[in-house]
Amino acid sequence: MVVDFDKIEKINRLARALKESKMAKTNDEAMKMAEQIIEKGEESISEMVKKQEKEIKKESFVEKLKEKAEGVEEKLHIKKKEPEKEG
Repeated sequence: MVVDFDKIEKINRLARALKESKMAKTNDEAMKMAEQIIEKGEESISEMVKKQEKEIKKESFVEKLKEKAEGVEEKLHIKKKEPEKEG
């Protein structure tokens, strides 16, 4: 089992702050609250990272499709319609 000292330190600091701010009545209650808050925060961060990875993959996929479409256009000698100039 690996001990995450950073996580323990975060929980202890948060528990102390919860107790000092009277959001928790006992040290035990403060520790439980702090553990729940820290765990929920880590889950949220993990979810955000997964969403960002999905977006990056989606953008990469779209770029690859655009490149393939351009290649097909070149092979078929299809010219892109250029925007008309105003004036």
